[in-house]
Amino acid sequence: MSATLVVVGATLLAATAQTVAGFGFALIAVPLFVLVLDVPGAVGTAALLSFVNVVNVARTVRSHAPWDIVRPVLVGSLCGMPLGLALLLGVSSDALRIAVGSVSILMAAAIGLGFTIAAPGRLGAASVGLVSGVLSTSIAINGPPVVLYLQALRTTPEVFRAAISTFFTLNGVVTLSLFVGSGVIDGDTVSVSLPALPALLLGNWLGHQILPRFRPVTFHRFVLLLLVLSAGISLVEALFRVLG
Repeated sequence: MSATLVVVGATLLAATAQTVAGFGFALIAVPLFVLVLDVPGAVGTAALLSFVNVVNVARTVRSHAPWDIVRPVLVGSLCGMPLGLALLLGVSSDALRIAVGSVSILMAAAIGLGFTIAAPGRLGAASVGLVSGVLSTSIAINGPPVVLYLQALRTTPEVFRAAISTFFTLNGVVTLSLFVGSGVIDGDTVSVSLPALPALLLGNWLGHQILPRFRPVTFHRFVLLLLVLSAGISLVEALFRVLG
């Protein structure tokens, strides 16, 4: 029951944040999921729930999707996914837990401090996608490299949300296929995810209610605070596991 409550609560926070900001689901959810699930289970659950939510977001902004931006990043991510899956299946759970917390904090700090990834040309965009693909299938936290890349392009908020939502949707189709084929997502993952679906839908609805009422910068700061808190909790718990 406690594990279910953590998954449901984390899903509600993550879905709301992703709906408003266009990113943040895995950054918030995965560090909290690994507190109560094994790492492959947490990664698979986050990938499944995030995909359901991002499809809803992408559906509302698909007319703004900039395919010239999305396409090379997506190609690069497809190349990185097999390596990420190998890491997920081959690296120890404790190492992956520490990676989840550390990467989440570093990426949240980079986004919060306004860092960008200047990656000119299709090769640069594909390189960003490659990193995102590795992260996607190893710890499910694939958004920050793409977020930092899009920030460097100085896109409008509408184009930003459309680009990242479209990328996550297409990326998610392949990620889920790999996870199902490798057994990362199985009947247990679906059983854990099902109770969180109402929270995900509620978070999606709340996000659409919040979006027109808050200045984007205000909510982005709130999202970043959630990212740091969830990642900090996960990292401390992981270090206690290793040291204890």
